[in-house]
Amino acid sequence: MTKEKALYQVKLILDYLPYEEFCKIPEETLEYIEQNMEYSPEIQINPEKPLEEQEIDEKVYEILEEIIKKVENPPVKIKNNKTDILNNLDKNELINLLEKYRKENLKILKARELINEYRQTIEKKDKEINKLKEANEELYNSLKKCPKLIRKIFLKTFNNKLLKE
Repeated sequence: MTKEKALYQVKLILDYLPYEEFCKIPEETLEYIEQNMEYSPEIQINPEKPLEEQEIDEKVYEILEEIIKKVENPPVKIKNNKTDILNNLDKNELINLLEKYRKENLKILKARELINEYRQTIEKKDKEINKLKEANEELYNSLKKCPKLIRKIFLKTFNNKLLKE
């Protein structure tokens, strides 16, 4: 069974939930199911039979488990007030969050340093390339000043391999 059809079967199961239970499901989850499900006439749910006696795919059970986890453990919404944040989190959670943000901040700083080093290297290489172009231009102009006969004798492939290219 595809994930889309499994989502349709989940929707059918959720439609038979009592209203109080259905209201506990986050709106984002319901919207996701509605947007990604694929209608299939062969998939049906009989509300009079227990789920164990019906043909329910393993993917459906996995999705239902995720929904149950979201209902039982809703994400903590951080408010703007500092005291509310401190009241909602215990010290261990706060320490873990701070440590996580500190590590992320260090990663960002390292990434900035790498980007700056990369830019400096690119600038150095651009300067070197410009110097080489100027040197090639000078050499090309010097060779062009040589008489044609000397160029033909000593520089047989001059026209084929111009330094200007």
